[in-house]
Amino acid sequence: MLWLGLTCLPAYATAEAQMMVTGSFSTLEAIVARQGHAQTTLLVMDDDDTLTMMPCPGSGDITQCQYLGGPAWSSWQQSLLGTSSPYRVADSEDELFAISSVLFALNFMDYAEPELPQVLQALTTKGVQLLVETARGNGDISATENQLANLALDSSPASSSLQALIATHGLMMSGRQSSLPSPFMPCATQGVRPVSYRQGVMYVAGQNKGDMLSCLLSHAESQGKITHILFVDDTEQNVQDVYARFKDSPQYVVTAIHYTRLQQHKAALTRGPLSSVYQQQANLRWQSVKNIITTTLLKPTLQ
Repeated sequence: MLWLGLTCLPAYATAEAQMMVTGSFSTLEAIVARQGHAQTTLLVMDDDDTLTMMPCPGSGDITQCQYLGGPAWSSWQQSLLGTSSPYRVADSEDELFAISSVLFALNFMDYAEPELPQVLQALTTKGVQLLVETARGNGDISATENQLANLALDSSPASSSLQALIATHGLMMSGRQSSLPSPFMPCATQGVRPVSYRQGVMYVAGQNKGDMLSCLLSHAESQGKITHILFVDDTEQNVQDVYARFKDSPQYVVTAIHYTRLQQHKAALTRGPLSSVYQQQANLRWQSVKNIITTTLLKPTLQ
């Protein structure tokens, strides 16, 4: 069934949890209004290609969209590991992660959709708490905070930033702080790696987002005040992981939402009539960045 721009997936739904699909953040306001629990709702959002995206001005000039460093580019590069492709930038996953971190540090991001800051302000005015749960790692904190701080909430020169909004209305820990001493071990579970929680952003370093969210909630001062969770992510597997982790929860009513606004944009890098142009442009930009780094620094890590 279709409801307010959201496609409900009844096959996955229970009385406590459900999975949905949406192409717009504006539908979150309708969900919160329908549920009627804004003061006890936590909105959990992915960062890359959900909350923010690499610049793509939409000018009609396809070379203006930057794929280099974004999730679609990283997935493409993962598929090139071990191949002889002239577009391959790394010889291993570790090298690719290091390159991705460098590219994060060099880039400012745009909002994934223009209406997003107004939606978040409206929700927080009603009492909704915010949490950004990103697959980025501990080494990407400075770059991420710079990117979020660079995104204004409106066009006013004195406008507050997205980072300030998230930190002010973030999931609170002891002392009413939206941060924890980081990095830290989120759970006493075998195989879990250290994460960070800073200014309302959790850096899970590629770990299961359902498990990591559950772990962070166990640290939260406001844990007992949260009854409803909205989780939004452009990666369907993350949505499924969160749903699976909370579907039988006696404490939380969870709505896990697959965000598809940028789905066609991401797919265009590797599929479709313009994929070769996007790939060539990404490669040219990478070669330019690499050449500047290797010729300017005394001991560059990129070879």
